[in-house]
Amino acid sequence: MFSAAGYAVLTRILADACDPRLARAVPRDLPVLIVSGERDPVGSMGEGPRKCAAQLKRAGSARVDEIMYPGMRHEILNEPQHGLVFEDVRAWIDARCAELAGQGTESKAEAGSGAKADPGWGRETEGKRHG
Repeated sequence: MFSAAGYAVLTRILADACDPRLARAVPRDLPVLIVSGERDPVGSMGEGPRKCAAQLKRAGSARVDEIMYPGMRHEILNEPQHGLVFEDVRAWIDARCAELAGQGTESKAEAGSGAKADPGWGRETEGKRHG
């Protein structure tokens, strides 16, 4: 149970998290992966994570990928299909590491433009949905 002070702190944190200045402070070349359950009421049923990704892109982030999991709620790592989340996150990290090592499948021009035809793991990630 939260106290009144706890709610005040939570409100302040949420306001800071939505501040466009925070999105502009993210290094433009830092890859970002946003994962969420589409039925997450905390994320407004997927709307919140999509807005977050859009805000980062507007702020100039070159690599923002998102994966939305249909039927999953807030605690995607406690869902029956949580293994899929782990697989996707590991594949995404492996692909980003390969890119850093110069072994990625994207050209430097594609990486700089935010192109995501092949993010390095054979599946489209932007707006990706599992069904």
